Amino acid sequence: MTTIQNTSSSAAGAVRAALDPAPSTPAASDTTLPDPDTALALSGDPAAELAALMVKNGNNARKIEQSARDMQEQIAEREDDAEVDAMRRKASDTLNAGWAEGAGMMAQGACELGAATAEADSALPGSKGAQARATGTGWNAGGEMTNAAGTVVAAGYRASAANDDADAEAHRASAGRARTAAEDLHDEKRGADDLISAALDFYRDYVSSKATERAATLHRS
Repeated sequence: MTTIQNTSSSAAGAVRAALDPAPSTPAASDTTLPDPDTALALSGDPAAELAALMVKNGNNARKIEQSARDMQEQIAEREDDAEVDAMRRKASDTLNAGWAEGAGMMAQGACELGAATAEADSALPGSKGAQARATGTGWNAGGEMTNAAGTVVAAGYRASAANDDADAEAHRASAGRARTAAEDLHDEKRGADDLISAALDFYRDYVSSKATERAATLHRS
C-alpha cells in the first residue's frame, strides 16, 4: 500500500508541476531528466497519462489565448492613441478655421475703413472726386475678396476637422472591438484553467480511489 501511495503521490506531484512548471536554471538545463509532462506520459499509468494530456492541452490553450489577448489589448491601446491624435487634429483644424475666417473679416474691415476714407473725398470736384470714388470701390471689392478667401480657407479647415472627427470615431470603434475580443479571450483562458483544474481533480480522485481499493484488498487478505 505504501508503494502505491508513493507512486500515486509522485504522479500527482508531476501533474501539479505540469500545471505550473518552475523556470529552468542553467544547471537544470544541462540535465537529462525529462520534463513533468513527459514523466507523466511515460509513467505507464493510464489515468496519469490522461491527466498529463489534459494539463498539457490546457496549458497550450492558455498560452495561445493569453498571447492573443495581449495582442488585442495592444491594438486597443494603439487605436486609443490614434483616436486622441485625430481629436487633436480636429481641434487644430477648428482653430485654424476660426483664424482664417477671422483674418478674412479683419481684412474686410480694414478695406471698408479705407473705402470710407476714400468716399469722404468723393464729393470733391473733378478728377479728384472721381478718383476717390474709384478708390473706394476698389477698397470695397478688396474687402469682399479677402473675406471670401478667408471663408474658403475656413471651409477647408472645417472639412478637415469633420474628417478628423470621422477618423476618431473609427478608431474608437476599432478599440472597442479589440477590447471585446480581449474580454472573450479572457473567458476562453478561464476555460483552459477550468480544464487544468478538472484534470487535477480527476487524477486526485483517481489516486484516492485506487488507494482505498488497495487498502480494502489488503484488509480482506
